[in-house]
Amino acid sequence: MRLSDRTHRLALEALGVVLFVASQGVLVSQLFFASSAPEADMEGAASAQLYWALVAMLQLGGVILAWRLARRSDGRVRAPVRLNSVLAITVLVSLLCAGSSLWSIDPGVTARRSFALASNLLFAVFVMRAVGIARTERLMLLATALPVAASVVGYLLGFDWARMENAYLGAARGIYVQKNVFGMYAWISLLFSCHVRFHRRWVSFAAILSSSIAIVISQSATSVLAVCFALGIYAAMRCVSRLSPAGRAMILGVLLISMGTVSLVAYGRMESVAAMFGRDLTFTGRTDIWSYVVDAIKERPVLGYGYGAFWRADGFASYFVANRFGFFVSHAHSSMLDASLDLGVPFSVLVSLMLVMGFMGVGKRLLVGRNVRSQALWSALLIGLGITSLSEPVWLVHTALATPLFWIAVAFSKTMPADTGGSLGV
Repeated sequence: MRLSDRTHRLALEALGVVLFVASQGVLVSQLFFASSAPEADMEGAASAQLYWALVAMLQLGGVILAWRLARRSDGRVRAPVRLNSVLAITVLVSLLCAGSSLWSIDPGVTARRSFALASNLLFAVFVMRAVGIARTERLMLLATALPVAASVVGYLLGFDWARMENAYLGAARGIYVQKNVFGMYAWISLLFSCHVRFHRRWVSFAAILSSSIAIVISQSATSVLAVCFALGIYAAMRCVSRLSPAGRAMILGVLLISMGTVSLVAYGRMESVAAMFGRDLTFTGRTDIWSYVVDAIKERPVLGYGYGAFWRADGFASYFVANRFGFFVSHAHSSMLDASLDLGVPFSVLVSLMLVMGFMGVGKRLLVGRNVRSQALWSALLIGLGITSLSEPVWLVHTALATPLFWIAVAFSKTMPADTGGSLGV
């Protein structure tokens, strides 16, 4: 490898970690947003728009750098991994979001957010294409574990900025804007920490410990459920390759029966289960928000309100949700409902079907038993993000690392490309 290639790769990996951290909605970006806008409209501040525009431009620069790194001097592709299906999905999603500007209630917002979403998705895909799956997994671990660890330290030292200040008084949010966001990236960090191997084992131990503490102190029930299912699937897929077909079928059957039993018991004792997590049957007011959002979806069920436009158009968000719920709400607390608001019910149904097919693919891999380590990771990530999307936005967040992770996991649920990118020793 020429020195220039190595320099380009290291620069791309360094830029990847920085931008993957920047796209997690960390409180560092929110601090100067609040200085020029009310709390309820932080994202509408000029400083906020400037920040995300800068992130998007840097991501596009990273796409160009990754594209150059993945090509030979004669123009032929030498990428360590082919991601044609992933690239196709992300491009189609980006084009659909951008196209919704034609019927959006706020075309300017839709255009800006579509640009940011496309940059976010393409940057993650092109980085993986240029450096390989194994290296990307390591970058994702660094990008999630470092801010999560910093958040845990800030919380344990008693800093006010690391704690929630409203109804969730005492829960940790760290450098993130909200505790559920903190909890989501904590369980993602824990999953990557269990998967990625370091030569210095104390690095893995520190990442696992800080991520585990973060899940607990975030008090996020969704994150607890997501990490339990994700780690369970990951462990099962890592073990089944050593078993006979009968043993694999038995494990799959036990998993299905266990999940079915837990679901039935939980459904019959919803109040008790909710109380275990410090919640009530409204899931902290989510059911009220959902009922109001459904009324809004009924007004424009086929095409929606345009990508990202509903919650930015005060006349619609206030009329359908805020005035009824009692205060400002920034999303529906459901990926399916948010996607229905953005691009219509047909799009939400399509993505839901893709998720179901992905879950079926995980079950098939458990039966077949021929799983490489990365298949287990991305299958577990799909399960965890699928659960998270039930109560939090994941599918189409223009400024969230979880969104490209979700779509990569969806694409990998069908086929896992071979990776020749190698790994980095730490």
